Amino acid sequence: MAPSSSLSGVFAVDKPTGISSAKYVARVQGLLSKSPLFAEAKMKNAKYRRKGKPQVKIGHGGTLDPMATGVLVLGINGGTKQLGSYLGCTKDYEAVAVLGASTTTYDSEGDVMERTSAAHVTAELVEAKLAQFRGKIQQMPPMYSALKMNGKKFYEYARSGEPLPREIEPRSVEVSQLSLCEFTTEHSYGFPDREASDEHKQNELLYREIVDRATGGEGTGKRGREEDGEAATTKRIKTDDGAVAVDPAAEGATEPAPTVAAAEPAVPAADVPVGPIIRIKMSVSSGTYVRSLIHDLGNALGTKAHMVKLVRSRQGEWEIGRNVLDVEAYAGHDDAFLAQAARFVEGGPDTALEPFEPAAAPAAAPAAAPAPEPATEPVVPTTDTALPDSTLAESAKTDPESTGAGPEPAIGSAESAAPAGAPASSCT
Repeated sequence: MAPSSSLSGVFAVDKPTGISSAKYVARVQGLLSKSPLFAEAKMKNAKYRRKGKPQVKIGHGGTLDPMATGVLVLGINGGTKQLGSYLGCTKDYEAVAVLGASTTTYDSEGDVMERTSAAHVTAELVEAKLAQFRGKIQQMPPMYSALKMNGKKFYEYARSGEPLPREIEPRSVEVSQLSLCEFTTEHSYGFPDREASDEHKQNELLYREIVDRATGGEGTGKRGREEDGEAATTKRIKTDDGAVAVDPAAEGATEPAPTVAAAEPAVPAADVPVGPIIRIKMSVSSGTYVRSLIHDLGNALGTKAHMVKLVRSRQGEWEIGRNVLDVEAYAGHDDAFLAQAARFVEGGPDTALEPFEPAAAPAAAPAAAPAPEPATEPVVPTTDTALPDSTLAESAKTDPESTGAGPEPAIGSAESAAPAGAPASSCT
């Protein structure tokens, strides 16, 4: 049990792209462990007693994929016991998808499985097809996900080519809100430049057969097999100390998830141009895979689709712009971050977010008059030794092992403005 001098509770951070949830939690843990407000001098589990230094017991309440950004709820010390309540809560997402190609991972980090023209797709068609994904729907989880069967993750079966011990069951999930915010052909996204292997495509054909048997050949959506409205299955996955609650829900796999349909070999890239992009917002229950929804929407539109951007804007009471800390904004200002984290751990989600503005650098002194040129050859000065980065600045560097993409193209800017006839952005 945490001593009374150590703070316990829950707060949320804005996870950046390019790093897994687990690695980002470890970075935040390192920062919190610098403060006696959070660090426990004595820990029951040796995992937190590193080199004799006080550490913080920490966990998170729902995984985000490396490419995704947004709300990551953290439990500190005794607050890890509260994380289970975040597994079943509603979450809000904003996603951007490119039409015209499917990938092994349902997103831009995978290999191209199939290309199909999206020239016929209009904003009106997208609006019409979104209707079948609202409400309670049946959704098949992606094959390349971290869900387990007989103690082994799906993606491990997929990579080894080993068949699943039994058929995958559809999951009953609920999409309480789903809106088209933007449809445009003017953008700078493209298709991945890698082609899926023949083995990948064959595995996907086998998976398609499983999907067809489970859903009567209708794919996922409202036409899938009903299960009496049963809620999506969620599990509390514990670490060695039982602290970390992990949601196998929306974008919950820390490993990429492959596409469901790849019935034919991909045609040459030159034959199928990059299609429009769509930006959608949604509120979903636990168990919902956003990438799967986008993939299935592409099929419903008579083309293919994959996700290129995902933001979790809300989880339960924690919402971007209201009460979620942007750790990266405090780079080089550890004390300011620790003070804000303490406020939220003590006050909870109703605590007001205080804008942080680093102190301005002092004005430079007026330049001195140039010295007269010496008569002799000047001495070349030695190179100054660089000052070390702060702990937070160092922790904010991109992990060399992460797989995140680079900066996202701007959506809704002058360069990506929707063409005539496209709907105005209705949910920005």
